[in-house]
Amino acid sequence: MKNYSKPRKIWRAINMPLIYLGIQIAVAIIYTFALGIMFVIEQVKGGIELTQDEVTNMLTRIITENQHFVLLATGLVGSLVFFLFWNKEKGNLPPKTAKFTPLNAVLVLMLGLASNIIIGTVIEITRLDEFFSSYAQIEEIIMSGTFAVRLFGVGILAPIAEELCFRGLMYNRLKGGKMPVIWAMILSSLAFGIIHFNILQSMYAFAFGMVIVFVYEKYKSIFAPILIHIAVNTFSVLLMEVTITPIAETVMFAASILFAVCYAVIAITSRKRAEEV
Repeated sequence: MKNYSKPRKIWRAINMPLIYLGIQIAVAIIYTFALGIMFVIEQVKGGIELTQDEVTNMLTRIITENQHFVLLATGLVGSLVFFLFWNKEKGNLPPKTAKFTPLNAVLVLMLGLASNIIIGTVIEITRLDEFFSSYAQIEEIIMSGTFAVRLFGVGILAPIAEELCFRGLMYNRLKGGKMPVIWAMILSSLAFGIIHFNILQSMYAFAFGMVIVFVYEKYKSIFAPILIHIAVNTFSVLLMEVTITPIAETVMFAASILFAVCYAVIAITSRKRAEEV
């Protein structure tokens, strides 16, 4: 185990989101360049000459129309890269205090669904999406493409990559740098929000990030945050395929509030009892 200085430990934590951002940019550039070259070759073969503005517009259109594929590729590459970091780091991580049981997994999945419904309903009730017009545009771009691409890209691969990056590596490295747990939670969640590059999405991601890191701190298993994140994203993908009535939305919101409150009370109570013992 390497004995890094405290500033070096903090930097090793903060550079995780930068690596994730670098992966996103690299994947977007490579994907756009490859499709751009193919498009230009086809135009040249057809005897069509393109101006610089036309090429620029074409590249912009490729990025916009293929964002779902970029997200899929970013999730795949990010999952592999951060898994290698994680696998190398496992010896420095705190030991598990309890076994992550199937019942825990079910509770975590339910908490993920409840969090998604609560935060989404609050945004709808407060009409925050009307103040941030780019939110709907970005959501539409991300949720474009076939159901399979959205399910694997948004629903599965992105959560795995992001949880390994922000909770598995960044959060643990902040704690390893002797940062208080609450500040490590806030800073890792803040980074998770910022990386979404939209004010409303950042607010949503920060709130959700605090829920995820709370779950991670409770179970000390990386499977917990990955599961809750997959539950939330997959539920969002599935919601695009169905229509929910206002009455159903109200019932789901009330049930989610009730479950979240009960979960929080039980979690806090069990933690206090464990500390007393």
